[in-house]
Amino acid sequence: MRHRSIRYRDILTWRTLTERDVATRDAAASSATGGPSLSDLRKRYRHLELDWDRRVRYLTHGRLAVFLAGIAAFSSPWWWSASDGTAAILTGACVIGFVFLVTLHSRADERLRWYATLRTVADEAEARRHRRWDALPLDDTTPPSATHPYGGDLDLFGRRSLFHLLYAAGSALGLKTLRAWLLELPPRATTLSRQFAVRELSQSAALRLELAASGRLASGLRVEMLARFEGWAGSPSQLRHRPLLAAVAWTIPLSTLVLAVLQLTGVVGSAYWIAPAVMGVFVAGLTARRTSALIRRASLRASSLWHLADSFKLAGSTSCSAPALLDIRARIDSGEGASRQLRRLERITRLGEVRYSDLLHFLLHALCLLDLHVALRFERWRETSGSHVHSWFTALGEMEALCCLAELADGHPAWAFPTIRDAGGPAFLATAVAHPLLAPETAVPNDVRIDPGRFVFVTGSNMSGKSTLLRAIGVNAILARTGGPVCAASMELTASEIYTYVHVTDSLLDGVSGFMAGLLRLKALVERAGRVHDDGSSLLFLLDEPLQGTNPAERQLAIRRILRCLLGLGASGVITSHDLSLIDTDDLSRLASAVHFDERLDTDTTTKQSLVFDYQLRPGVCSSTNAIRLLDALGFPPDS
Repeated sequence: MRHRSIRYRDILTWRTLTERDVATRDAAASSATGGPSLSDLRKRYRHLELDWDRRVRYLTHGRLAVFLAGIAAFSSPWWWSASDGTAAILTGACVIGFVFLVTLHSRADERLRWYATLRTVADEAEARRHRRWDALPLDDTTPPSATHPYGGDLDLFGRRSLFHLLYAAGSALGLKTLRAWLLELPPRATTLSRQFAVRELSQSAALRLELAASGRLASGLRVEMLARFEGWAGSPSQLRHRPLLAAVAWTIPLSTLVLAVLQLTGVVGSAYWIAPAVMGVFVAGLTARRTSALIRRASLRASSLWHLADSFKLAGSTSCSAPALLDIRARIDSGEGASRQLRRLERITRLGEVRYSDLLHFLLHALCLLDLHVALRFERWRETSGSHVHSWFTALGEMEALCCLAELADGHPAWAFPTIRDAGGPAFLATAVAHPLLAPETAVPNDVRIDPGRFVFVTGSNMSGKSTLLRAIGVNAILARTGGPVCAASMELTASEIYTYVHVTDSLLDGVSGFMAGLLRLKALVERAGRVHDDGSSLLFLLDEPLQGTNPAERQLAIRRILRCLLGLGASGVITSHDLSLIDTDDLSRLASAVHFDERLDTDTTTKQSLVFDYQLRPGVCSSTNAIRLLDALGFPPDS
């Protein structure tokens, strides 16, 4: 694919010429697929990155050449002997040329970083589709609370987790929002609204990549920094008598200027301008402490925040029809618009940075009351835009989180968007469901049905796939409720709460054994099921080999008792166990759907035996075990 040559005038106007403009030109040719494909975008970004890298090198060499030419012109004897001023003109031309090339180089380097970041996020999108985990960044490995209903059991966070797979956002706002969505299941209406938005965004690969790249360039802004800025923006004014201070800030410098001009032009014969100048010095000293502290705090809060302006501009200029996206755009445009106001804040902050130049700051503050003007501008910004900051940040975080889900949908076109009901029908029904974290070519799909008030009893030998099936159900249910696609050919589920029992361990510091920790977890599960039942809703439980650590007889009695409590409260779910007789009671056998995994023993040409698992779910209870055969396969010596 040939690309147009990038002209030098593009460097000067690069903020208005983004890759999205280039992508728009190709949209007509790709209308059948809704826009350029990821492969096309990767090639384009790589081409543009190389092109701008070449131009940056040319500008670097040009700067050096002009600088050396200026030094040569200034230091040559001709400069001192020539009377026509030619050497001076050449030296001045070199100075002007050098400044011009420095400006071009700075903007070209910024453009190069933009396309390099775009190419990086496009490469990561490709790696995400093929589960090349080492090529994917991971900005948040903080585990959820141990008391969370499902957060610590389903590989939601950490390396090779659902968050690791989903996180295609760039800024801390997207990270925070996506994490919250995975841990807080929304009402059905919210889920359906997100689904509509995700479907639409899945057709806009260029927009998603640009938004991710823009946020990546603002990656220095952490969640804590954004929270502090939001707190500053919403706080009350710190300057009293602002109208009087504003009048003073303009009257004194203007009076000084007008009287000085009148003296210079001979209209007045005395230096009357000294009086307002002295008064300005007095006012500057009187307000210095308060204005300096206000500027310092405001600048610290606003530092580098304008990097998000491009993200807000992209999110706010999206052409969309989904109600969730229209709401996001409306919130970003609230006030005078997030992007415009952040650019305005950037200019104020730049003006306040003059205080780092002592001499220039002293002159401007003494003659023009600079600090007072800057402080008043910060206060006016906070007055007009501070109340909208929370809405802006929330909207951008939601947009980035939706783009993460849309990237998953675009990268897996065979995945389905689930049907979610408030009530009626099966609690969970999926055809060809598999674990989303497994590469598509290795995942083995199965059909699963969980009816309300019933449970699926999964048995099978070690390593046969019981826990993977349990996690596949849980992770897909989380994805479905979050608003994204699921790793299944089709899926229906009720908008139930989810509670899991998978990773339960003892605690030395708390003096809690593994068995007691399991009991406490199950007690919390039953209590949650009771509250959900009282609210008229439902709960989906996922139990993986519960209550390890006690003798089989008591464990069997305890699990049966807990299952009766859960089913009596209207909960439904899945339990895995090696105890093949766990449901051998009249009441539980009527409410259970027994399924199992199996394996076969293969012998190769060297007569070495190995177990082969097909991970296919079969009806009924498993009739075989493989612990001893696994010992033999691993080469343990036989029992004498």
